[in-house]
Amino acid sequence: MGFNVVRAVRVAAGMARRGLPQVRRILPGQNPNAGSAKVAVYAHFDRRGQIHDYVLYQLRELADCGFRTVFVSSSPELNPVGLDAVLALTQAVIWRKNNGHDFGSYKDGLAHLGTLAGQAQLVLMNDSVYGPIWPLARLLERFEPQTCDFFSSTDSW
Repeated sequence: MGFNVVRAVRVAAGMARRGLPQVRRILPGQNPNAGSAKVAVYAHFDRRGQIHDYVLYQLRELADCGFRTVFVSSSPELNPVGLDAVLALTQAVIWRKNNGHDFGSYKDGLAHLGTLAGQAQLVLMNDSVYGPIWPLARLLERFEPQTCDFFSSTDSW
């Protein structure tokens, strides 16, 4: 009996949170690939609000591959120096509450992009991956839309 009550309370709380706005602020970026049919949503979290060099490296790789990237951070705050560097590489920065973790960030990033009709490629990426170790273009060229509808690149120790 007690377990069912606890579960019901958790489910109700989760449903109530879904109805609340999660986005705190949206900042327009410099959008270096405006008009591109390749889009990416990048999920970020750092408990201190830091945007590490490897994150900037990943965003540069996406930009170099022609992606318009929406950077979505669920950090409690954002470091202003790192934020300026991110804005130079992205279409927009969305700062949101940390409900839903990466998947909540993807949801808000996709909502910001609007319809995906006419887009050639969509990348969902997060900052829990360190790399790429070689140029991202080498990986992405193997998965062109003509040969592959969906792919995932993961590794876990």
